Amino acid sequence: MREVTKVFGSAILFALIVLSQLATAVAEKVPTATRQPAECSVPDSVAWGAPIADSVLGPLQHKKEPTIVAFGSSSTAGVGASGPQNGYVAQFSRALETQMDGLRIPIINAGVSGNTTADMLRRLKHDVLDRKPTVVIWQTGTNDALRQLPLDHFRRDLRRGIADMKARSIKVILIDQQDFAGAATVKNYSDYVSVMHEVAQQENVTLLHRYRVMRYLALQHRGGMNELLAKDRLHMSDVAHKCVGELLADGIHRLIR
Repeated sequence: MREVTKVFGSAILFALIVLSQLATAVAEKVPTATRQPAECSVPDSVAWGAPIADSVLGPLQHKKEPTIVAFGSSSTAGVGASGPQNGYVAQFSRALETQMDGLRIPIINAGVSGNTTADMLRRLKHDVLDRKPTVVIWQTGTNDALRQLPLDHFRRDLRRGIADMKARSIKVILIDQQDFAGAATVKNYSDYVSVMHEVAQQENVTLLHRYRVMRYLALQHRGGMNELLAKDRLHMSDVAHKCVGELLADGIHRLIR
């Protein structure tokens, strides 16, 4: 009986060691250290939901002249910010350059206000593919929800865009819908958010959960959601633009440093 107990105990110890090693291996894929300012500090479990896709790492490290295209609608165009320099794309560019000790990676802003995912597909070749980017940050989904476009069309268009970029070895980072004052009154708004999460998982692309980030920050900031929204109560304010830009820079930098 002692021998059985001893063997059984050894087996449990071995299993615990293996599980510990597996947990460590998974943890190593999650960017842990952060350089985000306190006002934009968001846990990775909220911002990314899962480890940032390691596939972003290779292209930026090894390509001689990497290029990033920010592809999207009004948020990418900088609407809501007090000026172009305060939009999330400009904030991302500055933050990434700072974190990379002055190394500047060209970032092209291809944001057009009012675009749905289908609108963006129509200009994908000219505004994105022809520029041969290494990484595309694709912000989309809000206008699809506001215009109540069919969910299956939204899902189809999102997958089609990702497939076209993947076919050219472009790495994709999605940014989902923003939260805003009237989001709860938009029919099935949360379903449109869920579609982006679903497609990101199925297509194995990285997703910055902007919707969750804004809800989290609203609880941390004294001004709540009002502090994160522009005067129109729909688009992001300078504060939200800054946080989205810095979260993107922080996440990408932690993979390529």
